[in-house]
Amino acid sequence: ILIKKLLKKNNTTIYTTYNYLGYPALIQMKNMLNKIGSPKAIEIQMPQETFVKKDLLIAKWRKSDGKVPIILLDLASHCLSFLYYFYKPNIKKYFSKYSKNKKLNIAESFDVILEHKDFYSKIFVSKSKFGERNNLSIKIFGKKGSLKWFHNNPEEIIFSNNKNYKL
Repeated sequence: ILIKKLLKKNNTTIYTTYNYLGYPALIQMKNMLNKIGSPKAIEIQMPQETFVKKDLLIAKWRKSDGKVPIILLDLASHCLSFLYYFYKPNIKKYFSKYSKNKKLNIAESFDVILEHKDFYSKIFVSKSKFGERNNLSIKIFGKKGSLKWFHNNPEEIIFSNNKNYKL
């Protein structure tokens, strides 16, 4: 509420930025979309182990759900930014399923399937996957090939087509 008042008083607007979109490989990946043809499916995952590792300190704001579960505002918003970066989605329908962390009483994992006009996309986010330290991945499957990018190897794009060619 204080921020709203300050914004109104100063006639100012706040915008969200997503740091992942600045990775050179993701910029290159967007330039390669024509190599794979029209999209058939997009899968974006962002699993983490924040809620299952005992030695990790969790910020207070990440331990409370509001009207919208915080995991959607925290992790899924990054995934949606990729979807909008690569394609301007025309979402027709969606289906989501989540699991809850009983100790913290908040959503810990979400699966979301989005149906677009000519393809579908799947977003998976979790804070309860052992061994996953922000293992963000983007997989785009087109009619002529696919592109894949993994946060744990951020300078590499994997391109595959019917000749099984990879970069």
